Amino acid sequence: MITANNISVRSSCQEINISRTSYYYVPVQNNDVVEEQLLELANKHKKYGYRKLYQKLRQKGIKVNHKKVLRLYGKNKLKLRIKARKKLKVIKQPLVIPAQAQKMWALDFMHDILSNGSKIRSLNIVDLFSSKAVDIYVDRNINSYKVIDVLEQLKFEQGLPEIIRSDNGREFRCKLVQDWAIRNHVKWDFIQPGKPMQNGYCERFNGTFRYEILDAYIFDSLAEARAIVKDWVTEYNYERPHSRLQGLTPMQYENNMRENCLL
Repeated sequence: MITANNISVRSSCQEINISRTSYYYVPVQNNDVVEEQLLELANKHKKYGYRKLYQKLRQKGIKVNHKKVLRLYGKNKLKLRIKARKKLKVIKQPLVIPAQAQKMWALDFMHDILSNGSKIRSLNIVDLFSSKAVDIYVDRNINSYKVIDVLEQLKFEQGLPEIIRSDNGREFRCKLVQDWAIRNHVKWDFIQPGKPMQNGYCERFNGTFRYEILDAYIFDSLAEARAIVKDWVTEYNYERPHSRLQGLTPMQYENNMRENCLL
């Protein structure tokens, strides 16, 4: 129009209803060049997402909008393929109460810190029949070897249950612990990931333990923490009334149920 009719750019743009900016616009980069560089970078950096690739393009002096990079990224199917974690085959576990003591235990970890900032852990073991605290082992670090040591000590002192229920923590699901369970004829039940209430009675016990001990005391040493926890376990089992047990303590409830079975 400008050449044929010998009119100005301004008049021509007004005539066809476009802005002069659009008329004078020159693409900064050819799409083919950007796409070629994008594919080259994606091949070299296989774990980079589109934002990181966009930054790499800018580093190379290629002036391109991040939206264009995203379009080309999708067009060439460069989206990262994240390998899914291998999930345990876990059957949904209902919240059940065993018919008698020493049938099913629940295990779980809790965390706290000493007054100097050092971290400590507790391994809580609860008998699900009476919510009795079978043991609470406290240490700076508790790995699978220590889990087995604690269970072996309990095996010597009072025997083992038929079933142990826990979450999917690596200390429980490792081959070392699972082989121990097989050798000792203990069935290990894992709750479903993200479903802590499948171990609800243990979670309730943990809440009580945190409220009455971990949140109530500032421990200056590991020895002090162990001593206070040991005293609390004795009080909890023999003196503390439990609402689920009609106001009885765990040991009173166990003794009553045992006597009723004998009668």
